[in-house]
Amino acid sequence: MDVMMNTQNKYNLEVEDTIEKIKLHASENSLVIPIFTDLHARNEEDAALDILVRMLDKLSKGTKLDAVVGLGDNLAMLGRLHQASNERIQGFLSTIFDRVSEATNVPLYLVHGNHDGIGTDFFNAEFWYSVVGQKYDQGLAQRDDHSAYFYVDCDQQSMRVIALSIPCGSDLNVNDPTPIWAFGQKQLNWLAQQALDTPEGWDVLVLCHVPFFSEYRGERESKLRVWLGDRESEAYKCNLCGWIDDRATAEAILSAYHEGKTYSDPQNGVCVDYSHKGGKLMACLSGHKHLDMFMQPGEAIGLDENRLPCPQVVTTSADVVYNKKLRADMEYGISIDVLVLNPEQRKMNLIRLGDGEDREFTYA
Repeated sequence: MDVMMNTQNKYNLEVEDTIEKIKLHASENSLVIPIFTDLHARNEEDAALDILVRMLDKLSKGTKLDAVVGLGDNLAMLGRLHQASNERIQGFLSTIFDRVSEATNVPLYLVHGNHDGIGTDFFNAEFWYSVVGQKYDQGLAQRDDHSAYFYVDCDQQSMRVIALSIPCGSDLNVNDPTPIWAFGQKQLNWLAQQALDTPEGWDVLVLCHVPFFSEYRGERESKLRVWLGDRESEAYKCNLCGWIDDRATAEAILSAYHEGKTYSDPQNGVCVDYSHKGGKLMACLSGHKHLDMFMQPGEAIGLDENRLPCPQVVTTSADVVYNKKLRADMEYGISIDVLVLNPEQRKMNLIRLGDGEDREFTYA
C-alpha cells in the first residue's frame, strides 16, 4: 500500500509541476492540448494506459484544456501476438478512447496509426470510422465523408488543424498483404481543394502519425507473420514499416499554400491559387518513430530530410518501454507532451509530462 501511495504522489507532483509550467507559458488566447502517441497498449488493464488516464484526469482538473490529440498506434501488435478478432480490436480501441474522453471532457482528435486498423498491421477507413466517427470530437471535425482525415477550425486563434491519414488503405487479397503507404489521390485532392481552403490570413497546423521524412531502410527480404482479423498470413517487414509513396505531392501542396503560390495537377484536374490566403504552415506534429525529434525546414538528420517549409516535430511513444533512449533512465514509464500554442508570439511550447524534456520553438 505504501508503494502505491508513493507512486501516486509521484505522479501527482509531476502533474502539478506541469500545470505550473502551463500557467507560466499560456496567455488568454493560448491553446492547451495534451498530445499522446504510440501507446501500444496490450489490454484494457495496461499499466501505461492507466497512468495516461490518471494523469490526464488530474491535468484537466488543474487547468483548462482545449482538446486532446492522439497521434495513433494505440494498440500493441495484437494481430501478430494474439490473433485478435476485428470485434476485439474495435472494442479495445473504443475502451481507450472512452477512458481518455471521460477523463478530460474536451474534444478528442484522433489520428490513426499503422497499428490501429484491422489486424493492427492494416488499415480500412470504414473500420476506423466505425470506431471513431464523430463520437469523440464533439462534432467539430470536418471530414470528407467517412474518412480518417479531417480538419478542425480554431476561430479565436485564426488557425486550422489538418489531420492527415496514412496508410490510406490495405491490399489484403494479394500473396503478401500490405498497408498502402500513401495519402492517396482522394485525400490529396481534399487537402489541396478543401482542407487548405482557409479563411484569409489563417495558419495551419498539420497532424500525421507518420512523419513525412519517415522511410524504412532495413533489410528488405524478411517477412513477419500477420493477422488479418480473420486469417493468418505473412507480409514483408519493409512493407509493414513503410514509406510514403506520394509524400512529394503532399509536400508540393503544403509548400504552395505556405508560399502563397498556385498548385497545379492537371492530370487529376486540380488547380488551386493560394496567393490570396496569406497563411503559413506552423508545424507538422507526428509520432511513429518512438523518440523525440525536431527538424527545421531543410534540415537533415542522417538520411532523413525535412522537405516541408515548416518544422517537423516528433513525439516519443507514450509507453516509454518502446523508447530505448528514454527507458534507460525512465522514472514515470510514460511520456506525454502538453502543447501550449501562443499565436501572438508565434511560439509553441511542448511541456513534457512524464519522462523526457520540454521543448520550445517558434514558427514563421
